[in-house]
Amino acid sequence: MQGTPIQVSAPPDARDSIDPKRKPTSGCGLHFILISGGFALLAITFLVVYFRINTDAFGLLAPNFAAFSPNKNYTRFDSPDGRYWELIYETTRTRTFTGQVRYAGPIRISTYPFLTHDLLITSGDFSDPDLVAVSVIDHKFFWASRSDHYPQGSIHLLHIVPQTEAIYRQLLKIREGDTVSISGVEIQRIQAYSNTGEPSGWWQDAGCNTITVTAVNTEE
Repeated sequence: MQGTPIQVSAPPDARDSIDPKRKPTSGCGLHFILISGGFALLAITFLVVYFRINTDAFGLLAPNFAAFSPNKNYTRFDSPDGRYWELIYETTRTRTFTGQVRYAGPIRISTYPFLTHDLLITSGDFSDPDLVAVSVIDHKFFWASRSDHYPQGSIHLLHIVPQTEAIYRQLLKIREGDTVSISGVEIQRIQAYSNTGEPSGWWQDAGCNTITVTAVNTEE
């Protein structure tokens, strides 16, 4: 699975035109700093929204579902440019994950455009932030107990392939703190191929749950 210094110089004779009685001012420099800081803040905000916030920005960041089509059994996706992906499942049985959401964020990896969400679903002690601290970084989850005892309950990080665009829209509505039930079939491995049929990468989780989601239910 899968960021230039700026140099500002003055002409050599610039100091000859400086009035020694005039007090130095940093107005231009401050203006430059404010503009640079503004751009930096915008860039940081964009990156946070792009990689961490469960939104498609009114469709601007939504995956193009028309650009890849699954076969009947969802074991293969094909793209108009000739690329394709094979999905190998752990089983054919449907599994349901129920609990409180501690993290809901996007997956934006161009190699796997149909992988859309990370959801951290918890139960028991893992649902209580006073008992267990959790984080999700680079599609991996981490937890730490805030007490001396081992937490009781469950914690699962789902890497989600929505079966339909309608399910994707349901996933966009999920927020941290929601209680949900997510059902689907677990994927063991996704193999990507180029338009020449050569392997171009693979996705396989380590201790998480990659899943083709067939149903989403959120408790009111």
